[in-house]
Amino acid sequence: MPMSSHAHAGHRRLFLLTSTSTSLAFVAAVLLLIVDACAASRQFSTVAISHAPNATLVCALVTSADDAGAGPPGSSKLRCTSLPDGQQFVYPSADIPYNAIAAGTDFLCGLMAPLGGHAAMRWWSFSEEFAANRSRPVGRRLYWGPSLRSLSAGGSHACGLSDDHGPSCWEWPRLALPKGLDFSRIALGHDFLCGIDKLDNTSMSCFGAMTAPSLAPAPAAFATIAAGHRHACAVDAEGGFGCWGDDDGDVPNVPAHELPADMLAMALGNGSTCILSGIGRVQCWGAVQVPDQYRNADFLAIEADGGAVCGILRSNYSVACWGRTDRFGTGGSLVYNSTMPGACTHKKSCPCDIISGSGALCGSGGSEGGEELAVCQACAVRLNASRLLITNGRERSAAGDDDSGKRKARTLAVALSVGGAGAAVLAAAAVALYLVSYRKRDNKKTLTLRLGESSSRRLCRDVEATAMPAPPVPPLGCEEFT
Repeated sequence: MPMSSHAHAGHRRLFLLTSTSTSLAFVAAVLLLIVDACAASRQFSTVAISHAPNATLVCALVTSADDAGAGPPGSSKLRCTSLPDGQQFVYPSADIPYNAIAAGTDFLCGLMAPLGGHAAMRWWSFSEEFAANRSRPVGRRLYWGPSLRSLSAGGSHACGLSDDHGPSCWEWPRLALPKGLDFSRIALGHDFLCGIDKLDNTSMSCFGAMTAPSLAPAPAAFATIAAGHRHACAVDAEGGFGCWGDDDGDVPNVPAHELPADMLAMALGNGSTCILSGIGRVQCWGAVQVPDQYRNADFLAIEADGGAVCGILRSNYSVACWGRTDRFGTGGSLVYNSTMPGACTHKKSCPCDIISGSGALCGSGGSEGGEELAVCQACAVRLNASRLLITNGRERSAAGDDDSGKRKARTLAVALSVGGAGAAVLAAAAVALYLVSYRKRDNKKTLTLRLGESSSRRLCRDVEATAMPAPPVPPLGCEEFT
């Protein structure tokens, strides 16, 4: 899907005003340590959603308990189910299993488990595979290089992070990024990218087509970020929860009294915002609501795209989905009986414990040096209702309950109070939250580095050869399938 004509390389810098007092510096240092521990976890998903004009595709890493053809215990198979007709497609991985997936408009990405510090990623176009009418999907290798620590998709694009370089984006030739970017976390919307600065996680930048306001929560660092079709949300270490979008975007209102005490994950769609609470309950606002049968269900992870939301149930790792269309039936649909609850990684790298029993599911695929593998439990982030801010160019109350604000064309400033047990300490430092929004002029020039390039411009193997040196031994399972 081509980007909007108004898309251009731009950014919204999120900044923090800090005090020089020794006490505040000490508090901030402690908060940074907490956030860094959570940011150290890998940012991957094992469930993905893609939309076609007449169907919704739900893809997942299915375990042998759900599919007799998935292989022995400790293995999984990448499978997609088309709804509402239920047609299923299997995507081969040869000798190395897929460890994470991502999907967007008309495409699916499968990231293989790392081997020797490197990993490969394959890309499938649903429309191309359908037109080719092959017995099984072939796709192409999109990436071969240092192991990724993050993979995100949005619109017709995908981006990833590795420990060796800044963000790399694929199928996004019109995106231009400045040199020196180094993000700890990223989130992709339909045609924009936002990331938290790895070296200064009190700073965030956004690039692409969305004319978003700029948030500057003080004094805490950003803990996590998520993006939907035309809006994004972020949480800081003091529980500040903020969502923003462009003037044309529909940013769902989140009433302060409905905000859970803590959060495990966020998932944003087209006009919908969902939160996975610390006790595993899913709450959604906007265009998509949680069906009655899943309101009290215990989920491990959630994923959203467009008008659909999917979650992995803790009890048996099954995948339940619902949405604003009848493709999921009345009250949602159970799409898979057993899937991988998350991406496998070294057990010792999990900052907030592991999911019980996940070691057996991970097996030994991709392990190095005999290190035990497992799926990390998501870290809970505390939410503070007094630091809630929802905006799309119209001023709203800090509690997020007032939709009557007037549109501001250039600048909007909102001061929020700091709540919670540490309010007295932070208030002494006169901490304030400022929101600044502006539109970047189309004719403003910036020095940029083009990291994304359409694969149609050159062969996949040429991209790999010029982008980074290949390891001594080529990875297994990365050749074209026939």
